[in-house]
Amino acid sequence: MLACVGWAWTATGTHFEGMLSPSKGISFADLAAAGSPIEAAAKIPGAGIWQMILAIGGLEIYWENKYPATECAGNFGVPAMTTDPEKLKEFELIELKHGRLAMIGIISFACAAAIPGSVPFYPF
Repeated sequence: MLACVGWAWTATGTHFEGMLSPSKGISFADLAAAGSPIEAAAKIPGAGIWQMILAIGGLEIYWENKYPATECAGNFGVPAMTTDPEKLKEFELIELKHGRLAMIGIISFACAAAIPGSVPFYPF
């Protein structure tokens, strides 16, 4: 779901102020002017990609050590929305469906940017 928000953020030309890579002379505005989020991502220097991979990997390792999957299995200590088991199953199903729709959405955005005309009604 966050990927769809990120795509929309980039596709609308919205961007942070400042430099993405001062050593390479790449600003956030340069990425916003790239045309599509795929072209913007292609402009990120290799060191920046590695920074993202290492930061996300570090967070994953930290989170796995804090809440091991073998013990917590998705329960991170957040209170459930309901105590009714049937209602909880319904909420879990709704969350699963929304996640699947978000995956279809981000793949549709990427296909529409890479193969013009492949997604009907895009761009609107």
